[in-house]
Amino acid sequence: MLCRLSVVFTLLVASAAAASSRPYAWAYTTDTGLEGDSGTELWVSQRHALAGPLAADYDGWDLWWGFTTVPTENVELAFYTIGGTVVGGSSPASSAQAYSAFAFVGLEAQGRWHLAGPLLLLGKVDYFPGFGLGGTLLVVLEHRFEKFLLTANAGAALSQSHLSAVPQKLWATADAALAASVSVTESFRLGVEATLQAPLQGKAPFGAFIGPTLFYGKGKLWAALNSSYGVSYTPAAPAIWSRLVIGAGF
Repeated sequence: MLCRLSVVFTLLVASAAAASSRPYAWAYTTDTGLEGDSGTELWVSQRHALAGPLAADYDGWDLWWGFTTVPTENVELAFYTIGGTVVGGSSPASSAQAYSAFAFVGLEAQGRWHLAGPLLLLGKVDYFPGFGLGGTLLVVLEHRFEKFLLTANAGAALSQSHLSAVPQKLWATADAALAASVSVTESFRLGVEATLQAPLQGKAPFGAFIGPTLFYGKGKLWAALNSSYGVSYTPAAPAIWSRLVIGAGF
């Protein structure tokens, strides 16, 4: 059984315009902000396995720095550069290289298109020099009812390794998230999130997590805090996963 503690704290302060805020740590909503909005985000995640054969793959941390912009109505773009430390080598992201010092890991670009009403289409393209090229396509559905917000994400991810050291060249997973929250006061929301990653091809990763989320938003400042518990990989091993996200609009 894998225990993951994921902590997300997002700070957004804007002088003129702010990129869209999200009331969840992992699930996406259909909000893309207003035309002309832009911002920057910094994500810091720390992983620590408590025991088990996959402990080496979990020990480490990563840092994402990104820029978000809304060039036109209903379309939001995001670009991230990724660095971090990973020890071990049986997961897709670390199978080709093991390192303990901070290093450049990869790049990711995201496009979020609010099609109509409760529907958003989200695409991701990422490149990891230590592994290969990957992409994700998600459909985001949302329903608002008075103080309640329900969100569902569903899609698939595909990665291809370009390294001869990796015997499995193609990795495919089904990705999903389900989240629900209620407005407690004007500034606070309480919610719960569940995420799932299941293999579609080969020995792709498996993960299933669920945990509560606390959201705070006031003016151009917002923050989300989540703690999740679940299982990941086979065989499963206990681990802790923490994340800090800081963002600012301009």
